[in-house]
Amino acid sequence: MVVFSLGVRNVYRNAVRATLVILVLGLSVGLVVTMLKTSANTRAQAQTLKSQIATLITVGSAGQPVGGGGWRTLSGEIAGLKDLPRIAGVERYARRQFVDNTRRLQASYGVVIGVEPGATLRLSAMGGFVGSPKIIEGRNFVAEDRDKAVAVVGKVFADERGLKIGSRLVIPVAQLKGRGIPPKRRIQDLKAEVIGIFSVGVVWGDNQVFIPLSLAQKVLDMDGGVSVYYITASSAEHVPPLAKSLKKIFGKAADVISQDAAATKAANSMEEVSSTSRFGATISAGVGALVVLFTMMLVTRERTREIGILKAIGASNSNVAGLFVVETIALATVGAVLGLLIYAAGGSLLANLFLGSIIEGALGGTGFGLSLGELAYGLGLAILFGIIGSLYPVYHAIKMRPSEAIRHL
Repeated sequence: MVVFSLGVRNVYRNAVRATLVILVLGLSVGLVVTMLKTSANTRAQAQTLKSQIATLITVGSAGQPVGGGGWRTLSGEIAGLKDLPRIAGVERYARRQFVDNTRRLQASYGVVIGVEPGATLRLSAMGGFVGSPKIIEGRNFVAEDRDKAVAVVGKVFADERGLKIGSRLVIPVAQLKGRGIPPKRRIQDLKAEVIGIFSVGVVWGDNQVFIPLSLAQKVLDMDGGVSVYYITASSAEHVPPLAKSLKKIFGKAADVISQDAAATKAANSMEEVSSTSRFGATISAGVGALVVLFTMMLVTRERTREIGILKAIGASNSNVAGLFVVETIALATVGAVLGLLIYAAGGSLLANLFLGSIIEGALGGTGFGLSLGELAYGLGLAILFGIIGSLYPVYHAIKMRPSEAIRHL
Protein backbone atom coordinates (compact mmCIF):
# COMPACT_ATOMS: atom_id res chain seq x y z
CA MET A 1 0.00 0.00 0.00
CA VAL A 2 2.91 2.34 0.82
CA VAL A 3 4.54 1.55 -2.53
CA PHE A 4 1.27 2.33 -4.32
CA SER A 5 0.69 5.68 -2.58
CA LEU A 6 4.29 6.80 -3.10
CA GLY A 7 4.19 5.78 -6.76
CA VAL A 8 1.01 7.80 -7.37
CA ARG A 9 2.41 10.85 -5.59
CA ASN A 10 5.61 10.67 -7.64
CA VAL A 11 3.61 11.44 -10.77
CA TYR A 12 3.48 15.14 -9.93
CA ARG A 13 6.92 15.62 -8.40
CA ASN A 14 7.66 17.59 -11.56
CA ALA A 15 4.24 19.10 -12.31
CA VAL A 16 5.19 20.82 -15.58
CA ARG A 17 6.73 17.72 -17.11
CA ALA A 18 3.89 15.49 -15.92
CA THR A 19 1.29 17.85 -17.41
CA LEU A 20 3.05 17.93 -20.78
CA VAL A 21 3.40 14.14 -20.85
CA ILE A 22 -0.28 13.68 -19.93
CA LEU A 23 -1.33 16.06 -22.72
CA VAL A 24 0.74 14.18 -25.31
CA LEU A 25 -0.54 10.85 -24.01
CA GLY A 26 -4.11 12.10 -24.06
CA LEU A 27 -3.84 13.12 -27.70
CA SER A 28 -2.15 9.82 -28.53
CA VAL A 29 -4.83 7.69 -26.85
CA GLY A 30 -7.59 9.84 -28.35
CA LEU A 31 -6.12 9.34 -31.82
CA VAL A 32 -5.69 5.59 -31.38
CA VAL A 33 -9.30 5.07 -30.31
CA THR A 34 -10.57 7.47 -33.01
CA MET A 35 -8.61 5.74 -35.76
CA LEU A 36 -9.70 2.27 -34.68
CA LYS A 37 -13.33 3.38 -34.45
CA THR A 38 -13.07 4.96 -37.90
CA SER A 39 -11.54 1.78 -39.28
CA ALA A 40 -14.31 -0.38 -37.83
CA ASN A 41 -17.07 1.95 -39.04
CA THR A 42 -15.77 2.29 -42.58
CA ARG A 43 -15.17 -1.44 -42.86
CA ALA A 44 -18.74 -2.12 -41.73
CA GLN A 45 -20.09 0.48 -44.17
CA ALA A 46 -18.12 -1.13 -47.00
CA GLN A 47 -19.66 -4.50 -46.22
CA THR A 48 -23.12 -2.92 -46.18
CA LEU A 49 -22.49 -1.41 -49.60
CA LYS A 50 -21.36 -4.71 -51.03
CA SER A 51 -24.31 -6.62 -49.60
CA GLN A 52 -27.05 -4.06 -50.34
CA ILE A 53 -26.13 -1.61 -53.11
CA ALA A 54 -24.44 -4.28 -55.23
CA THR A 55 -27.89 -5.83 -55.75
CA LEU A 56 -29.51 -2.50 -56.68
CA ILE A 57 -30.69 -1.59 -60.19
CA THR A 58 -31.74 1.98 -61.01
CA VAL A 59 -34.29 2.66 -63.76
CA GLY A 60 -34.74 6.31 -64.76
CA SER A 61 -36.00 8.26 -67.76
CA ALA A 62 -33.63 7.96 -70.70
CA GLY A 63 -30.97 10.66 -70.78
CA GLN A 64 -32.07 12.17 -67.45
CA PRO A 65 -29.82 12.18 -64.36
CA VAL A 66 -31.41 9.93 -61.73
CA GLY A 67 -30.13 12.24 -59.01
CA GLY A 68 -32.81 14.81 -59.75
CA GLY A 69 -33.23 17.90 -61.85
CA GLY A 70 -34.96 16.64 -64.98
CA TRP A 71 -38.69 16.80 -65.70
CA ARG A 72 -39.25 13.61 -67.69
CA THR A 73 -41.06 10.86 -65.82
CA LEU A 74 -41.83 7.18 -66.05
CA SER A 75 -45.25 5.63 -65.57
CA GLY A 76 -46.00 4.92 -61.93
CA GLU A 77 -47.42 1.50 -62.83
CA ILE A 78 -45.45 -0.82 -65.12
CA ALA A 79 -47.23 -3.99 -66.23
CA GLY A 80 -45.37 -7.19 -65.48
CA LEU A 81 -42.69 -5.52 -63.34
CA LYS A 82 -43.52 -7.17 -60.02
CA ASP A 83 -43.98 -10.55 -61.73
CA LEU A 84 -40.35 -10.76 -62.80
CA PRO A 85 -38.31 -13.49 -61.08
CA ARG A 86 -35.22 -12.63 -59.02
CA ILE A 87 -36.77 -9.39 -57.67
CA ALA A 88 -36.53 -8.76 -53.93
CA GLY A 89 -38.12 -5.30 -53.92
CA VAL A 90 -39.40 -2.40 -56.02
CA GLU A 91 -39.32 1.22 -54.80
CA ARG A 92 -40.69 4.25 -56.65
CA TYR A 93 -39.20 7.71 -56.24
CA ALA A 94 -40.06 11.21 -57.44
CA ARG A 95 -37.20 13.71 -57.47
CA ARG A 96 -36.75 17.38 -58.22
CA GLN A 97 -33.70 19.55 -57.61
CA PHE A 98 -34.30 22.95 -56.03
CA VAL A 99 -32.18 26.09 -56.01
CA ASP A 100 -32.45 28.51 -53.09
CA ASN A 101 -30.63 31.72 -53.97
CA THR A 102 -31.26 33.18 -50.53
CA ARG A 103 -28.83 30.71 -48.89
CA ARG A 104 -25.05 30.51 -48.76
CA LEU A 105 -23.56 28.71 -51.74
CA GLN A 106 -22.90 25.28 -50.22
CA ALA A 107 -26.47 24.92 -48.93
CA SER A 108 -28.33 26.53 -51.82
CA TYR A 109 -28.75 23.37 -53.89
CA GLY A 110 -30.72 20.34 -52.82
CA VAL A 111 -33.25 17.71 -53.88
CA VAL A 112 -36.88 17.10 -52.96
CA ILE A 113 -37.46 13.35 -52.91
CA GLY A 114 -40.86 11.70 -52.93
CA VAL A 115 -40.77 8.21 -51.41
CA GLU A 116 -43.36 5.65 -50.42
CA PRO A 117 -43.54 5.33 -46.61
CA GLY A 118 -41.67 2.20 -45.60
CA ALA A 119 -39.24 2.35 -48.51
CA THR A 120 -35.51 2.87 -48.00
CA LEU A 121 -34.47 6.53 -47.81
CA ARG A 122 -31.95 6.80 -50.64
CA LEU A 123 -30.15 10.09 -51.07
CA SER A 124 -29.49 11.63 -54.45
CA ALA A 125 -26.10 10.66 -55.85
CA MET A 126 -25.51 13.69 -58.10
CA GLY A 127 -22.74 14.89 -55.80
CA GLY A 128 -21.09 11.46 -55.53
CA PHE A 129 -21.66 8.81 -52.90
CA VAL A 130 -23.18 10.37 -49.79
CA GLY A 131 -24.15 7.33 -47.73
CA SER A 132 -27.38 6.26 -46.10
CA PRO A 133 -29.21 8.79 -43.92
CA LYS A 134 -29.66 8.22 -40.22
CA ILE A 135 -32.61 9.78 -38.36
CA ILE A 136 -31.14 11.90 -35.55
CA GLU A 137 -34.33 13.67 -34.41
CA GLY A 138 -38.01 12.82 -34.69
CA ARG A 139 -39.03 9.81 -36.76
CA ASN A 140 -39.17 8.26 -40.21
CA PHE A 141 -42.31 7.88 -42.32
CA VAL A 142 -44.94 5.31 -41.37
CA ALA A 143 -47.82 3.91 -43.41
CA GLU A 144 -50.24 6.53 -42.02
CA ASP A 145 -48.12 9.31 -43.58
CA ARG A 146 -48.88 8.13 -47.13
CA ASP A 147 -51.29 10.99 -47.91
CA LYS A 148 -50.06 13.57 -45.39
CA ALA A 149 -48.05 16.76 -45.94
CA VAL A 150 -45.05 15.75 -43.82
CA ALA A 151 -41.29 15.78 -44.41
CA VAL A 152 -38.03 14.27 -43.17
CA VAL A 153 -35.27 16.81 -43.82
CA GLY A 154 -31.48 16.87 -43.74
CA LYS A 155 -29.63 18.55 -40.89
CA VAL A 156 -28.08 21.25 -43.09
CA PHE A 157 -31.47 22.08 -44.60
CA ALA A 158 -33.02 22.31 -41.12
CA ASP A 159 -30.19 24.34 -39.55
CA GLU A 160 -30.07 26.85 -42.42
CA ARG A 161 -33.79 27.52 -42.11
CA GLY A 162 -34.19 27.20 -38.34
CA LEU A 163 -36.48 24.18 -38.66
CA LYS A 164 -37.27 21.82 -35.78
CA ILE A 165 -39.60 18.88 -35.30
CA GLY A 166 -43.11 20.25 -35.82
CA SER A 167 -41.94 23.25 -37.88
CA ARG A 168 -43.61 24.10 -41.16
CA LEU A 169 -41.31 24.12 -44.16
CA VAL A 170 -42.07 25.88 -47.42
CA ILE A 171 -40.21 25.51 -50.72
CA PRO A 172 -41.80 27.96 -53.16
CA VAL A 173 -42.51 27.32 -56.83
CA ALA A 174 -39.68 29.65 -57.86
CA GLN A 175 -37.11 27.33 -56.24
CA LEU A 176 -38.60 24.17 -57.74
CA LYS A 177 -39.08 25.46 -61.28
CA GLY A 178 -35.56 25.78 -62.60
CA ARG A 179 -35.26 25.72 -66.38
CA GLY A 180 -36.96 23.62 -69.00
CA ILE A 181 -40.30 23.25 -67.22
CA PRO A 182 -42.93 21.85 -69.62
CA PRO A 183 -45.64 24.44 -70.38
CA LYS A 184 -48.44 22.20 -69.12
CA ARG A 185 -46.72 21.32 -65.85
CA ARG A 186 -48.55 23.15 -63.04
CA ILE A 187 -46.31 22.82 -60.02
CA GLN A 188 -47.14 24.19 -56.56
CA ASP A 189 -45.39 25.44 -53.45
CA LEU A 190 -44.21 22.57 -51.26
CA LYS A 191 -45.66 22.96 -47.77
CA ALA A 192 -45.17 20.27 -45.12
CA GLU A 193 -44.64 19.64 -41.41
CA VAL A 194 -41.19 18.45 -40.34
CA ILE A 195 -41.48 15.07 -38.57
CA GLY A 196 -37.84 13.97 -38.75
CA ILE A 197 -34.29 15.22 -39.27
CA PHE A 198 -31.55 13.01 -40.71
CA SER A 199 -27.81 13.31 -41.14
CA VAL A 200 -25.26 11.64 -43.37
CA GLY A 201 -22.40 14.03 -42.65
CA VAL A 202 -21.90 15.85 -45.98
CA VAL A 203 -23.56 19.09 -47.07
CA TRP A 204 -25.05 17.79 -50.32
CA GLY A 205 -26.70 14.83 -48.61
CA ASP A 206 -27.89 16.81 -45.60
CA ASN A 207 -29.55 19.44 -47.80
CA GLN A 208 -32.13 17.01 -49.19
CA VAL A 209 -35.81 16.69 -48.28
CA PHE A 210 -37.94 13.52 -48.21
CA ILE A 211 -41.73 13.73 -48.55
CA PRO A 212 -44.42 11.10 -49.25
CA LEU A 213 -44.55 10.08 -52.92
CA SER A 214 -48.18 11.13 -53.30
CA LEU A 215 -47.36 14.65 -52.07
CA ALA A 216 -44.39 14.92 -54.44
CA GLN A 217 -46.54 13.80 -57.39
CA LYS A 218 -49.11 16.44 -56.49
CA VAL A 219 -46.68 19.33 -55.91
CA LEU A 220 -44.64 18.52 -59.03
CA ASP A 221 -47.76 17.77 -61.12
CA MET A 222 -46.44 14.36 -62.19
CA ASP A 223 -49.84 12.79 -62.93
CA GLY A 224 -48.97 9.65 -60.98
CA GLY A 225 -45.57 9.26 -62.63
CA VAL A 226 -42.20 8.70 -60.99
CA SER A 227 -38.65 9.87 -61.63
CA VAL A 228 -36.88 6.63 -60.88
CA TYR A 229 -37.39 3.01 -59.85
CA TYR A 230 -35.04 1.32 -57.42
CA ILE A 231 -35.24 -2.42 -58.01
CA THR A 232 -33.41 -4.83 -55.71
CA ALA A 233 -32.32 -8.22 -57.03
CA SER A 234 -32.52 -11.24 -54.76
CA SER A 235 -28.72 -11.62 -55.03
CA ALA A 236 -25.76 -9.98 -56.79
CA GLU A 237 -25.58 -12.90 -59.25
CA HIS A 238 -29.12 -12.14 -60.44
CA VAL A 239 -28.37 -8.51 -61.33
CA PRO A 240 -27.25 -9.03 -64.98
CA PRO A 241 -30.21 -11.19 -66.10
CA LEU A 242 -32.66 -9.01 -64.20
CA ALA A 243 -31.24 -5.84 -65.78
CA LYS A 244 -31.65 -7.45 -69.19
CA SER A 245 -35.32 -8.25 -68.47
CA LEU A 246 -35.93 -4.71 -67.23
CA LYS A 247 -34.53 -3.22 -70.43
CA LYS A 248 -37.09 -5.24 -72.38
CA ILE A 249 -39.98 -4.06 -70.17
CA PHE A 250 -39.07 -0.34 -70.13
CA GLY A 251 -37.67 -0.17 -73.65
CA LYS A 252 -35.96 2.96 -74.97
CA ALA A 253 -37.90 5.21 -72.59
CA ALA A 254 -35.61 4.34 -69.68
CA ASP A 255 -31.97 3.88 -68.70
CA VAL A 256 -31.35 0.70 -66.70
CA ILE A 257 -28.22 1.00 -64.57
CA SER A 258 -26.83 -1.61 -62.17
CA GLN A 259 -25.06 -0.23 -59.11
CA ASP A 260 -22.55 -3.04 -58.52
CA ALA A 261 -19.60 -1.19 -60.08
CA ALA A 262 -20.35 2.03 -58.18
CA ALA A 263 -20.83 0.09 -54.96
CA THR A 264 -17.56 -1.78 -55.40
CA LYS A 265 -15.68 1.45 -56.09
CA ALA A 266 -17.16 3.18 -53.04
CA ALA A 267 -16.53 0.09 -50.87
CA ASN A 268 -12.91 -0.10 -52.00
CA SER A 269 -12.43 3.57 -51.12
CA MET A 270 -13.83 2.92 -47.65
CA GLU A 271 -11.57 -0.08 -47.15
CA GLU A 272 -8.59 2.10 -48.07
CA VAL A 273 -9.70 4.57 -45.42
CA SER A 274 -10.03 1.66 -42.97
CA SER A 275 -6.45 0.53 -43.68
CA THR A 276 -5.15 4.10 -43.35
CA SER A 277 -6.97 4.43 -40.04
CA ARG A 278 -5.40 1.25 -38.67
CA PHE A 279 -1.95 2.45 -39.72
CA GLY A 280 -2.60 5.79 -38.02
CA ALA A 281 -3.67 3.97 -34.85
CA THR A 282 -0.41 1.99 -34.85
CA ILE A 283 1.68 5.13 -35.25
CA SER A 284 -0.26 6.92 -32.50
CA ALA A 285 0.13 3.98 -30.12
CA GLY A 286 3.87 3.86 -30.84
CA VAL A 287 4.22 7.57 -30.12
CA GLY A 288 2.38 7.18 -26.80
CA ALA A 289 4.51 4.24 -25.70
CA LEU A 290 7.75 6.04 -26.62
CA VAL A 291 6.69 9.18 -24.75
CA VAL A 292 6.17 7.16 -21.56
CA LEU A 293 9.39 5.18 -22.06
CA PHE A 294 11.66 8.19 -22.61
CA THR A 295 10.00 10.14 -19.81
CA MET A 296 10.60 7.33 -17.33
CA MET A 297 14.18 6.91 -18.55
CA LEU A 298 14.74 10.58 -17.69
CA VAL A 299 13.00 10.17 -14.33
CA THR A 300 15.14 7.14 -13.46
CA ARG A 301 18.38 9.00 -14.16
CA GLU A 302 17.19 11.91 -12.03
CA ARG A 303 16.44 9.56 -9.12
CA THR A 304 19.66 7.55 -9.09
CA ARG A 305 20.56 8.84 -5.64
CA GLU A 306 17.06 8.16 -4.30
CA ILE A 307 17.10 4.59 -5.62
CA GLY A 308 20.52 3.95 -4.02
CA ILE A 309 19.40 5.31 -0.66
CA LEU A 310 16.22 3.23 -0.66
CA LYS A 311 18.21 0.09 -1.35
CA ALA A 312 20.83 1.08 1.24
CA ILE A 313 18.20 1.31 3.99
CA GLY A 314 16.75 -2.09 3.14
CA ALA A 315 14.17 -1.58 0.37
CA SER A 316 13.84 -4.71 -1.77
CA ASN A 317 14.16 -4.76 -5.53
CA SER A 318 10.41 -5.41 -5.81
CA ASN A 319 9.63 -2.38 -3.64
CA VAL A 320 11.80 -0.04 -5.70
CA ALA A 321 10.59 -1.50 -9.00
CA GLY A 322 7.00 -1.23 -7.79
CA LEU A 323 7.37 2.54 -7.29
CA PHE A 324 8.19 3.00 -10.97
CA VAL A 325 5.56 0.56 -12.21
CA VAL A 326 2.83 2.32 -10.22
CA GLU A 327 4.07 5.76 -11.29
CA THR A 328 4.15 4.95 -15.01
CA ILE A 329 0.76 3.23 -14.97
CA ALA A 330 -0.78 6.13 -13.02
CA LEU A 331 0.72 8.63 -15.47
CA ALA A 332 -0.54 6.69 -18.46
CA THR A 333 -4.00 6.20 -16.93
CA VAL A 334 -4.48 9.92 -16.39
CA GLY A 335 -3.42 10.44 -20.01
CA ALA A 336 -5.87 7.74 -21.12
CA VAL A 337 -8.77 9.41 -19.31
CA LEU A 338 -7.90 12.68 -21.05
CA GLY A 339 -7.62 10.83 -24.37
CA LEU A 340 -11.06 9.23 -23.97
CA LEU A 341 -12.54 12.64 -23.20
CA ILE A 342 -10.88 14.02 -26.34
CA TYR A 343 -12.31 11.12 -28.34
CA ALA A 344 -15.83 11.53 -26.94
CA ALA A 345 -15.86 15.29 -27.50
CA GLY A 346 -14.01 15.57 -30.79
CA GLY A 347 -13.50 12.16 -32.40
CA SER A 348 -15.22 13.27 -35.59
CA LEU A 349 -13.05 16.40 -35.81
CA LEU A 350 -9.88 14.36 -35.28
CA ALA A 351 -10.91 11.92 -38.00
CA ASN A 352 -11.56 14.76 -40.44
CA LEU A 353 -8.32 16.51 -39.50
CA PHE A 354 -6.11 13.49 -40.15
CA LEU A 355 -8.07 11.59 -42.79
CA GLY A 356 -10.01 14.26 -44.66
CA SER A 357 -13.69 15.05 -45.21
CA ILE A 358 -14.31 11.65 -46.83
CA ILE A 359 -14.66 10.24 -43.31
CA GLU A 360 -18.01 11.88 -42.62
CA GLY A 361 -19.52 10.58 -45.81
CA ALA A 362 -18.03 7.16 -45.38
CA LEU A 363 -19.34 6.74 -41.89
CA GLY A 364 -22.84 7.54 -42.83
CA GLY A 365 -23.51 9.46 -39.67
CA THR A 366 -22.43 6.69 -37.31
CA GLY A 367 -20.64 9.14 -35.07
CA PHE A 368 -18.04 8.72 -32.34
CA GLY A 369 -19.96 8.17 -29.11
CA LEU A 370 -17.95 6.70 -26.22
CA SER A 371 -19.03 3.12 -25.53
CA LEU A 372 -17.92 0.61 -22.89
CA GLY A 373 -15.74 -1.02 -25.53
CA GLU A 374 -13.84 2.18 -26.27
CA LEU A 375 -13.56 2.90 -22.53
CA ALA A 376 -12.09 -0.54 -21.82
CA TYR A 377 -9.74 -0.29 -24.79
CA GLY A 378 -8.44 3.14 -23.76
CA LEU A 379 -7.75 2.07 -20.19
CA GLY A 380 -6.14 -1.17 -21.38
CA LEU A 381 -3.92 0.87 -23.67
CA ALA A 382 -2.89 3.00 -20.69
CA ILE A 383 -1.83 -0.10 -18.74
CA LEU A 384 0.19 -1.29 -21.74
CA PHE A 385 1.91 2.10 -22.01
CA GLY A 386 2.67 1.91 -18.29
CA ILE A 387 4.18 -1.55 -18.58
CA ILE A 388 6.34 -0.54 -21.56
CA GLY A 389 7.40 2.69 -19.87
CA SER A 390 8.40 0.90 -16.64
CA LEU A 391 10.70 -1.65 -18.30
CA TYR A 392 13.81 0.52 -18.23
CA PRO A 393 13.41 1.96 -14.70
CA VAL A 394 12.65 -1.50 -13.27
CA TYR A 395 15.73 -2.95 -14.93
CA HIS A 396 17.85 -0.01 -13.79
CA ALA A 397 16.56 -0.21 -10.20
CA ILE A 398 17.21 -3.94 -9.93
CA LYS A 399 20.77 -3.57 -11.23
CA MET A 400 21.68 -0.58 -9.04
CA ARG A 401 23.85 -1.26 -5.98
CA PRO A 402 23.48 0.72 -2.70
CA SER A 403 27.08 1.95 -3.03
CA GLU A 404 26.07 4.04 -6.05
CA ALA A 405 24.10 6.34 -3.75
CA ILE A 406 27.30 7.42 -2.01
CA ARG A 407 28.65 8.93 -5.23
CA HIS A 408 25.54 11.16 -5.50
CA LEU A 409 25.49 12.48 -1.92
